[in-house]
Amino acid sequence: MKKEKVDKDVQENISKLNLLQQRLQLFGAQRQQMQIQLAEIENALKEIKGQQKVYKMVGGLLVEKSATEMSKSLNSEKKDLYDKVKKLETQERDSQIKAEKIQAEITKKI
Repeated sequence: MKKEKVDKDVQENISKLNLLQQRLQLFGAQRQQMQIQLAEIENALKEIKGQQKVYKMVGGLLVEKSATEMSKSLNSEKKDLYDKVKKLETQERDSQIKAEKIQAEITKKI
């Protein structure tokens, strides 16, 4: 009876670990995508530096904007993305810690 309980606990922990590993992969992909977006924003900010007017694609149209207005918009977007990356990194770190604890429990019971 005790062995069945251990086997069931191990199976549950393996399932939890698999879910956490999938979650970690998703977090990694999301973080990488956000970092690419941050790099694109940095490049755009460099490109518009010293410009008076710039154009932004809205839907299928190019809309003229002042470089100052566009710079403010890009910096705001950059800050939001940076905050999201930091939050995602925290979630990723927490999930990694949980995964390590579950892995230790599995190893201990086997």
